[in-house]
Amino acid sequence: VSLRGAGTNSTVIIDEESRGAGGQVINLYAVAGTLAEISNIQFCGGVTNTSMNYYGTIAVYGTAGSSWRIDHNIFNGLYSKNICTYGNSSSVIDHNAFYEKGISIEDNSYLPDDGEGDGSYAAPATYGLNSSNVLYVENNYFTNLMGYVASVGACDGEGGARMVFRNNTIWNDCFNNHGTETGGRNRSERSFEIYNNTFIFTPASPAYP
Repeated sequence: VSLRGAGTNSTVIIDEESRGAGGQVINLYAVAGTLAEISNIQFCGGVTNTSMNYYGTIAVYGTAGSSWRIDHNIFNGLYSKNICTYGNSSSVIDHNAFYEKGISIEDNSYLPDDGEGDGSYAAPATYGLNSSNVLYVENNYFTNLMGYVASVGACDGEGGARMVFRNNTIWNDCFNNHGTETGGRNRSERSFEIYNNTFIFTPASPAYP
């Protein structure tokens, strides 16, 4: 199943979702044995509902044996974590542009797991070019619109998440990961691979090295 816009200048969705119910614009429930795709859409921040949505403009709920892809979209000044994932099997976020007012991508858990990360920590870490059950984030463009890094980030992870972050271009922002400061019982990200990215900082950026 594919949800495809007519192009990012033609299909534009403005986020005026109420924050009372979470605020998601799209919830994707992946199905085993299928591939789901969201592509060629521009998602824009609204002018009325501008409080932060921490649950994702797009929220993806994975299941074992499912595959999904989010590609060739623009996330333009959303007051939200742009994409939140809850469990991955074969999944990739690629060739998108993120103009950030919040965290672009948050990877929250691992399959199979209890949501806290215990299952992920009980299994060996998965490294290498052909790892499954890992979220691949590749060939994307990220730029920080806020002028500071405290509330934004190219990505974040917790609950035993596993991520490969490669071949991306990042302006005035960084790779993030939750550690032992996660809330409640939730554990940190289990593994991440970061390579072949370009990080660019302008001298005016608070994060200038």
